[in-house]
Amino acid sequence: MCEARRAEYVRLLDEEGMNFTQAAHAVGVSKRTGKAWRNGRTRATGRNEKPMVDWYRYTMDKPKTLHPRYLSPEERIQI
Repeated sequence: MCEARRAEYVRLLDEEGMNFTQAAHAVGVSKRTGKAWRNGRTRATGRNEKPMVDWYRYTMDKPKTLHPRYLSPEERIQI
């Protein structure tokens, strides 16, 4: 049941566009539990639980190009 709630929580965030609080209340958990599902947590026993989804991988933008004023890595090596 907990896994189904977690999966529904992630679906609501991704597909329905709900915010974190709305999604947590929709599946019947607290905001704190939703945060733990998103970010992972460390238990008192020292056991680490990974986040449900790697949120930061698929939302990262491509690195911006440097301004022409700055040297490129190849130019830095030559110096």
